[in-house]
Order: sequence, then C-alpha cells, then structure tokens
Amino acid sequence: MAISAGGIGSGLDINALVRQLVAADRAPQAQRLNRQEAGANFRLSALGTLRNSFDGLSRALQTFGNASTFGARTVSSSLQDVFTATAGASVPPGSYGVEVLSLASAQKVRTAPLPEAATGAGTLRFSQGDTSFEVEVAEGDSPTALRDAINTAASAAGVKIAATVVQGDAGPSLVLTAQESGAAKAFRIEQVGGAGDLGGLTFDPADPDAPGGMAQVTRAADAQARIDGVLATSSTNQLTGAISGLTLNLKQARPGETGTLTIGADNTPARNAMAAFVTAYNASINALATATRYNAETGDAGALNGDALARGAGGALRNGIGAFLANAGNLGLKTRVDGTLEFSASTFEAAMAADPARVEGLVRGLGESMGTVVGRYIGAQGAF
Repeated sequence: MAISAGGIGSGLDINALVRQLVAADRAPQAQRLNRQEAGANFRLSALGTLRNSFDGLSRALQTFGNASTFGARTVSSSLQDVFTATAGASVPPGSYGVEVLSLASAQKVRTAPLPEAATGAGTLRFSQGDTSFEVEVAEGDSPTALRDAINTAASAAGVKIAATVVQGDAGPSLVLTAQESGAAKAFRIEQVGGAGDLGGLTFDPADPDAPGGMAQVTRAADAQARIDGVLATSSTNQLTGAISGLTLNLKQARPGETGTLTIGADNTPARNAMAAFVTAYNASINALATATRYNAETGDAGALNGDALARGAGGALRNGIGAFLANAGNLGLKTRVDGTLEFSASTFEAAMAADPARVEGLVRGLGESMGTVVGRYIGAQGAF
C-alpha cells in the first residue's frame, strides 16, 4: 500500500506498470503455447498434404478397374460419307465389308390444297400398327382446326403422328408426318363414318398412288445394309445387334459399293491410366519425403520427421510397388533412386500389343492391391 501511495504521489502510471509486470510474467508461457500451436499447425498441414496426395493416388488406382480403361477400340471406315461406326470391347479387332443398301425414312403425306372451310363431314380413323384414333370432321372446319384436332387426338392415343398446315400459292395443304422412321411406323387414314366425302383426307400405304387421296411425300422404310454379305435391317439409321457391341451409323445409301470397316485395339485409355497412376504415386512419395526430411548439417527437419505413421506409409507404398514390379515383367515401370517411378509409354504399349489380357490382369491386380494399401490411410477410418 505504501508503494502504491508513493507511486500515486510521484505521478507514476501504476496501472501501466502492473500491466507490464503481468505481461512479462506471462510472456514465457505465451511463447511456449505459441510455439506448440505453430508446431501443431505445421504437422497438421503436412498431414493434410499427405492425405491429399493419397486421395489422388486412390482415384488413379480406381481407374484400373473401369470397363473403359481396357478393351477400347479404334474404328475406321473407308467410306466416311456412307457409314461410320462405334465399337465396344466385345467386338474383336478385324475388318468387315459394309454395303449400305437403303436408309430408314419416316412416312409423310399431304393433301391437295384445301378450301378454307371443309365441305364435308364425317369421321377419320388414323391407324399406326395396333394403335388408332378417330377425328370428327364437321362441316366448315378449317385446315387449322383439323390440324389441331388430329394432333390432340394423336397425343391422347399415344400415336406418333404430327399434323401441320403448309400455306402454298394454291391454298393450304395438310401435311402428316410419322414421328418415327421405319416400315412398322407407316400409318393409314380411312373414312369410317359420315355422309360427306372425305376421300381427299385418306391414305393407304399399301396403295400410295390411289387417286383422290393424299399424296405420299416420303415412304416409311427400314434401313438395310450387308455386313460381310449378311443382310441386316433397322428401323433407324443406327444399326445395332448385327455384331454384338457394334453400332453402324448409316449416312448414305450406295448399293453395289462395299466399304471396309476396320476395328483395332485402342490402348490409349490404359496407357493414360498408367501414366496418371505414376504421377499420383510420385506425388505421394515426394510428399512423404518432404514431410519426413532431415538435414544433419542445417538441422532442417520436416514436420513429420521421425513420425512412425509417415514412415509406415512410405514403407507400405514401396513394398506394394516392389512386389508388383517383381512379378509384372517389363511393363515400362522402374523405380528411381529416390523411390519415385519412371514410366515408358512405348514399352507399356508394346506389352499391351503382345499380350493385352495378361497386362490387363496385372494392372487390375495392381489397382486392387495398392488400393487396399492406400485405403488404410484415407477416408473416415483411415490413419491420416
């Protein structure tokens, strides 16, 4: 109390002195806590880097199990303007002769120019396959009203027919089009009731040139092609099923001319998957090396230097890849002095060309075994 009084009498700032004394007393503890916090953040950051690199390695390994990685095909056509194709893994490499006989088309018919108001009344039945619907035509109906009635009834019945009105110099014409191609989608229009004459609105695909009815603009037809002399038919211009896994895209009919379709093995996806794995593996090895480094001369140490978890992860990766390389033969992979991998794409492709099934089995096995190793360190239950 005497000191306080003396201080007050002397004009000293007692509160400031107290704050300074308290701060000086706390400084060593605060510095120690700050160092501990900085060290913890340093280690957490390094651990996060490791986890991210192992996540990337896991994703790269998963591509080895994708169906698209192995068995991809190259496809070429000697008549690109006539046909192209796509091929799945089930199509064996080889050549096929393709002749496009005809393309698929959708039926389209039209009326002669119509008066602005119908001069007859009655019922029209529209049939497509096993499905049909009827439209009532009233005296005085306009072509537009008839169009709308047809479209409404077709939609309700699930019949793939669309009506439009084309305004020509001689007057409006009603045009009806099948919405799907192929001979099975041909439609028939007949008058089934009423005293008025609606013959100008009827059409029979079996007799497209019958006088008085609608005129055929396009015939409903299937596409046809010969593959190595075998006739194949499709309701569309995509022909599937003739060879399992092969889809022919027909562009132009050219009867009498046979083109060559060539199917080859495409090793690009597998090569790219292996290159991506090597990049991800090296990123993990480098992340581990950085986190566990120690320079005896400078005393510089990584955040996880001496950490058993990091050492174990590095050993697991090296042991896993070492076991694979010991049994895989020459797939273009070899280990560098620093533990990273070197990849020769040309050597890998040569191995694929020589025995693709063997390489596929080895690489898929690598994906499974190394995936198990990496899985111990990532995810909700992983060590990282």
